[in-house]
Amino acid sequence: MDKEAKRSMIILCHSESKASSVISKILSINRWIVYRTIKRYKETGSTQDMFRKGRPRSVRTPAVRKLVRDGVRKNPVRSIQSMARIVKEDLGLKCYKFREGAITSDGRTPLVFIDKGVKINKEVYVESILDNALKPWACEHFNGTHWVFQQDSAPSHKAKMTSEWLKLNVPEFISTKEWPASSPDLNPMDFCIWSILESRVCAKPHKNVESLKSP
Repeated sequence: MDKEAKRSMIILCHSESKASSVISKILSINRWIVYRTIKRYKETGSTQDMFRKGRPRSVRTPAVRKLVRDGVRKNPVRSIQSMARIVKEDLGLKCYKFREGAITSDGRTPLVFIDKGVKINKEVYVESILDNALKPWACEHFNGTHWVFQQDSAPSHKAKMTSEWLKLNVPEFISTKEWPASSPDLNPMDFCIWSILESRVCAKPHKNVESLKSP
């Protein structure tokens, strides 16, 4: 999805009094990007990037911005589901989601791709992500050395089932009680990595999930 189309949809949701966390889940967009977009809109009245020195961007898609903008003007109370149909049916764009990954000071886990329609509840998070992906990677990577697991306070992350798994399977972890609310800046993945990864992955269109997975 084009960057400006995403920003327009974020502001549309914001105008409907949806919280940033809800917008992030609805659009499958990193929460930090949602926060920055809304903040810029409140400060400048626009979602456009601030002027920067240097070579300008080489790719623009004004047609996409115009189509989304016209859709909003025709029906300001249009639901986000309808806007999603515009992006999919009118623009012929598809959204693919890779949701989970982790980094350390000297490595990174493989990305875990989430199948379409799958909600990451506590069962999916523990079984598919922690047990099947994180645990085997951590055992090989750290090889017995001490490490601390950090995650944000998403519902599946702070569930009792998740905490019990972490107590049994990782040397140490930061509990929900220790994690400040609304603090994406404390999580390197949300603060930086996801937005960089997204920009690189979306630099070219992908016809299917396998294309997205390939280097």
